[in-house]
Amino acid sequence: MVHRLTRILPIIAAALLLSYCANMKSPSGGPKDVDSPMVEASEPANYTTNFKSNKIVMHFDEFVAVSDVATEVFISPPFRNTPEIRTRGKSVIITFDEALRDSTTYSIFFGNAIKDITEGNPLSNYNYVFSTGDKIDSLSVVGEVLDAFVLEPRAGVIVMLYRDDNDTIPFDSLPYMVKPAYLTRTTDQGFFVINNIQEGEYAMFALADNNMSATYDNAEEEIGFLDSLVYPEYLAPVDRDSLLTDSLLMASDSLNPIDTLVPDLPLEEFYTLFLFKEVDTSQRVLDAEKPRERVLRFTFRNAAREISITPLTEVSDNWLLPEWSANADTLWYFITEAGLDTISLKIALDTIVFDTVSFSLTEEDIPQRKKEKESDRKLMLTPPKSGKVPHFKEFIMQASYPLTEYDFSRFRLVEGEDTLVPALSIYGSARRMVRLDQPLKPGTRYTLYFPDSVLTDMLGRSNDSTEFSFTADAYEEYGLYRLHVVNASPYGQLVVQLLDNKGLAVREEIVRAETTITWDYLKPGKYSLKAIADLNYDGKWGTGIFPLRRQPEPVVFNPEILEVREGWTFDLDWTIQFK
Repeated sequence: MVHRLTRILPIIAAALLLSYCANMKSPSGGPKDVDSPMVEASEPANYTTNFKSNKIVMHFDEFVAVSDVATEVFISPPFRNTPEIRTRGKSVIITFDEALRDSTTYSIFFGNAIKDITEGNPLSNYNYVFSTGDKIDSLSVVGEVLDAFVLEPRAGVIVMLYRDDNDTIPFDSLPYMVKPAYLTRTTDQGFFVINNIQEGEYAMFALADNNMSATYDNAEEEIGFLDSLVYPEYLAPVDRDSLLTDSLLMASDSLNPIDTLVPDLPLEEFYTLFLFKEVDTSQRVLDAEKPRERVLRFTFRNAAREISITPLTEVSDNWLLPEWSANADTLWYFITEAGLDTISLKIALDTIVFDTVSFSLTEEDIPQRKKEKESDRKLMLTPPKSGKVPHFKEFIMQASYPLTEYDFSRFRLVEGEDTLVPALSIYGSARRMVRLDQPLKPGTRYTLYFPDSVLTDMLGRSNDSTEFSFTADAYEEYGLYRLHVVNASPYGQLVVQLLDNKGLAVREEIVRAETTITWDYLKPGKYSLKAIADLNYDGKWGTGIFPLRRQPEPVVFNPEILEVREGWTFDLDWTIQFK
């Protein structure tokens, strides 16, 4: 929770003005109706106390339609059953089929549900408020919801308040099992305001509510929560005359209205919730398949190097070659034992058996199958890329199957004007890659030749004569950044990342105290800097765990955009602090 009066005041004021102006009509005469429908009267009137009816009728100045009730209309406190909302001519009728709570203030937020029927102009963010008691509750909470990983505002997220007044369900279980006492939805800018709250202390949650249940009941939903209870505060009535002359009012649009309220100085609390998705750390086999002849592929939910796959069929000692994906969640088995027609396998972790699978390892004759091409019976090597390649990276060619025979003495490499026998080796756990074991000269043109039948894979296929041409790029085509970092945070270890213009980490470094990071060979372009508070010292960002009340690991971004240019060296100082 942080005090952000200077930031939120113009936002709230802008929302007020926009809400007020939405009910003002422009002179007619234009070729197209661009005006929103206007509420002329309500039965009972808006802000009615001692409400006794089971029906509300709102009368408009034109014919209207209501749509998207499930996603646009929010009622605080929520009803057990969604009220019936229908139109009749120029009226919208809301009918309740359940008893209302005594001495309770209700707020119905319509979002963009109400539109005129001619052009579909919405009456944006209209609020109808009533009380079953003799007063309207007048307290509010103001805040924002940010994505915990990228710190960007999250629009359309439900913000919920719970009171500790349930006798049968533990307070910590409320978001799972009970609808909140109050709720609203964040604006396009991630802000929220909940009004007409009764005095008391509340637990606050944010929820990307995929199934619109107003409960945390879906594994794919994202959640955010505060570590402490919140106390709603009073926001004083607005002076409309001063609003109309305040140049700050144009700071935003598409915001929730806060009716006739603005902060009464000073605003005590502005709440920030960080939205995250819990990671299911339990292991599971997602798929086990045979994508092609004598190749098995196993896909797991999480990194799975501790998984054991045990053959239940009798096999030789060297019946396969394994290969893991970079993040260890996919495992390939290349079956090298040629006489093995079928295989049964047990997939387990410690004493937990996930699955038992069986495969036929031969290629069955399928009448509908397309005729095999001549090229399908040849061994093919695939280079990393054609054209220009990084001179500082390994040049690795890949085959579809493990290589069993090779004669590298017959390969030739033309380096500029010179022809030589290249230094090559078999690379990778599955032995299906060929690596060029000599440095590339920057700015030099290369052609790699090898004749037919110098390579043979485990299926007995050999290669045609082939050549690869490429150019090693020059050192001057890259930039260099030196980052002088000071860890001024309370966290013992940080992960400092360099992000490209898509937000993907291209470089990262562990930082504990003061240090200088040098990032060379950077492609020209725009970058940003991010620091992660590595609380569990695992070298990566950790999401939150709501059952343990563990917040996601804090992140912070450097405000500067780094522009890397060819042949340039850049220096930057960053004292890292977290808000």
